[in-house]
Amino acid sequence: MKKKRIRIKDIAEAADVSRGTVDRVIHNRGKVAPQVKAKVEAAILSLGYSPNIIARTLANNKEYHIATLIPLPEDDIFWKLPQIGIQQAFEATRDFGIHIDQFYFKMDDPVSFVNESEKLVEARPDAVLMATQFYREAINFYRQIEKIDIPLVGINTHIKELDKVGYIGQNSYQSGVLAGKLFDISLHENVDILILHLGSSVSNAMHIMDKKRGLMDYNNNHNNKFGIINVEFREYRDLDKFGYFLSDVFSRETNIKGVFITNSRAHYFINALDRMGISNDLCTVGFDLIEKNCILLRKGEIDFLINQDPVRQGNLGIHTLVDQLLFNRSDATITYLPLDIVVAENLDLYLLSNTPSTSEIKTQIMAK
Repeated sequence: MKKKRIRIKDIAEAADVSRGTVDRVIHNRGKVAPQVKAKVEAAILSLGYSPNIIARTLANNKEYHIATLIPLPEDDIFWKLPQIGIQQAFEATRDFGIHIDQFYFKMDDPVSFVNESEKLVEARPDAVLMATQFYREAINFYRQIEKIDIPLVGINTHIKELDKVGYIGQNSYQSGVLAGKLFDISLHENVDILILHLGSSVSNAMHIMDKKRGLMDYNNNHNNKFGIINVEFREYRDLDKFGYFLSDVFSRETNIKGVFITNSRAHYFINALDRMGISNDLCTVGFDLIEKNCILLRKGEIDFLINQDPVRQGNLGIHTLVDQLLFNRSDATITYLPLDIVVAENLDLYLLSNTPSTSEIKTQIMAK
């Protein structure tokens, strides 16, 4: 027979006091008259109530500091999204003694990442949430975290060599495979697909390498239906330079009919085409529901966006670390989020959908 759950309300009724008084006794805060406290404690014993781990944490005034290490949101609008999720999770868990200490590095600067990671280690947090595309630097950072023996969860980029680190985000390889499928159903064979990376070096960005490999493996497994052209361009924010670069690429490679932008910057590509007056008769696949991408998707200038749900990544990343801190869970779980295909016709459904609310997350924690 299932044991009845004892509630604060039950204790209050048994002791003939208010729920607030019971709460103060359990959590050892505020003033309660000795005789009243004795009545509450007697009711607790008679009912067999056992405070959960959160109540014990609050009673002991235990506080936890989670450090986040992500690119500056000002560097790229994409990074404002996981920041929203982090803030949502903080609002849901702050009552349980959780504090968020934020460290930011320049998005395309590995030296900045190293400097901020050193500051983070010096701060001695209780847990870390990390997002970085710098493979080598991330490995070195983890070695430092390993020495101080605290939980680390990664988002956005899964570094497989860090087998003791949790991860929440997309399966980058499968997102490349998915892009290959989208081109397969959208284009005739014997045309070329341009894989376009906008930003810092691909060679040190494991998730970008995985996306490229996924698309190329899909093509190889389907009799090399398409030609594949790989290019990188770092100065994508300068639309004139970017436009001239694209003009050169398309003048040399005249059979390109599909373009795969490996990150959230598809809008730069479309705007550079417009700047140069290059006809956009291309099937374009990009990532992420940032505002500028959504506008172009609605207009039909981007065909597909693969949604990686960065808000949820930040949200669940903090939630996972809170679980580890409050419930002593040390499992390094890998959580791949769904790869949603967003087109103009279903865009509004995604924009209207919400990540878990603060109250929902708090309820989940209290239920554990």
